[in-house]
Amino acid sequence: MRHTGSGLAIPDFPKMGDQWIPLFNDAMFDWINNRRFMMEMEPVTAGQVIVHFCHRFGAFIIFIFSVVLSYFNLKYSQQSLIHRTVFSLNGILVIQIVLGAMTILSKKESFLTSAHVAIGAALLGLSVLLLLRCAPLSWHEFKQNLLKT
Repeated sequence: MRHTGSGLAIPDFPKMGDQWIPLFNDAMFDWINNRRFMMEMEPVTAGQVIVHFCHRFGAFIIFIFSVVLSYFNLKYSQQSLIHRTVFSLNGILVIQIVLGAMTILSKKESFLTSAHVAIGAALLGLSVLLLLRCAPLSWHEFKQNLLKT
């Protein structure tokens, strides 16, 4: 998002280009660039809008996976350590989604944008921790599996 300048390529939330389901047509791009003009911002390209949309869509997919993960965690896991990790992951995910919305609504206020990036890194780290807690592998097992391939 940052490196392509796509942070506010879609400047409205929860709609996208004043549409609930974006059509990526000329009317949508005109609406976005007119809105950005009124906000005294430079126009964006279709590519930037698509990058921004993919970011939001990816967040939606992660949210769905989180719901599914929580279901399976509650149904099948007996380990309290994994329960706590999934609970923490869900809490941080909610904070991340709220910060993402606030970043757009505040027109990328620097503190909120930085917090959104930092919480995203924390989500990645906590996801790796959950993976390691769910599938522990000793060094010996790792070497044996590596030699088989």
